[in-house]
Amino acid sequence: MLTAVVRTKGKAYFLPFIIERAHPFVDAIVLVENNKIPQWDQLQIKFPKIKYKHDPRELIPVYSDRQKELALSGNHLEYQSLASFYRDSFALADPGQVIKLDDDDFWTIEGWERILELSKTLGSKEIVYFNGINLINSNKVSLKTPICGGRDHFLIGDLISYDFLNAPQWEVLKINTTKYKRKYFGLTYYHLKFYNDFFDPTRDLDGSNNNHIKEEILNKIEPISPELLKIKLKNIWLDKYFPFLLPNSQLGISQFLDFFNRTESDRLSLLNFHKYGKDSF
Repeated sequence: MLTAVVRTKGKAYFLPFIIERAHPFVDAIVLVENNKIPQWDQLQIKFPKIKYKHDPRELIPVYSDRQKELALSGNHLEYQSLASFYRDSFALADPGQVIKLDDDDFWTIEGWERILELSKTLGSKEIVYFNGINLINSNKVSLKTPICGGRDHFLIGDLISYDFLNAPQWEVLKINTTKYKRKYFGLTYYHLKFYNDFFDPTRDLDGSNNNHIKEEILNKIEPISPELLKIKLKNIWLDKYFPFLLPNSQLGISQFLDFFNRTESDRLSLLNFHKYGKDSF
């Protein structure tokens, strides 16, 4: 049994096709939201694997002083905290493996296929972490924070005991099981939070109104997906590599992939070349 847990705030403009992409690969989708989704009936009909819950609690904002206070005081049970919210949301999942998704994570088909294959052989006390690429402005990558995910995006084996704690900025996953194995899977999805070229905040959650976003993603991003998982993130220190790549803080997807597919020595040589103001590659 593989269950995806998705938290959304209700104004989730990408949610219909995030779920559409995940739906064939999982056994169930737990969808929990804070601002009642008006189109829930249509979503439930189209995606029957969804288990839906409206949670009306008003959550403490990330990066807020209150969130920091909770972390410093060790208060992980505050009802309005993200730790409590995620703890309650994951409790809705059926017994078995659980994978965490965000409502703006657009997975590649290859990413889902490989995760599904991995889930078939995943040990009961194994956890897999995966990452995504932060997109900005069509098919560009943010250089300030090019990579997202990691420890807060995961697939958990069915016998791992876990909890959520309050950190100074947001919630974090805590593994209670001893002697468990962890793996780093690599890049699997595009993070669309900052993907705002065609983003209209005045529109409600409606698949037909947002098909232009879906077409943009499929036409400009999806064709390069077979290359995505060739990238291995372990031992790559992004803060060392990325400050010198392009002066306008944007990098095309193809350039980003080309950079990470190079050898370690090639990457360092390329960075030294750009560090001193030479032409961009």
